[in-house]
Amino acid sequence: MQTVSALRIAARRDTWGKLIKEKRLNSGLSQGKLATILGYSTSQFVSNWERGLASPPPKAIPALTASLKLQRSDLESVITEMNKKVLDIELVHFLGPVVD
Repeated sequence: MQTVSALRIAARRDTWGKLIKEKRLNSGLSQGKLATILGYSTSQFVSNWERGLASPPPKAIPALTASLKLQRSDLESVITEMNKKVLDIELVHFLGPVVD
């Protein structure tokens, strides 16, 4: 069974990571180029977001949105989906699996 931490990483990867990677590739940007546009000195930041190891910090969201031509609805969907997945993980962790 996966740890709660591993499940949180998977939730970020399947939401933020998937969106960022898809939009970055569609824009023809490498991880390094996107990192440079966002003011980071290494592509590791973008790699970590795409792999779910971290979420973009709030200060990066405006530039990320502009660089990848994200719509407000993209952000709303990904944030809602990620929060729902993390909430589900936490509830199962603290309360146990839901039994219908």
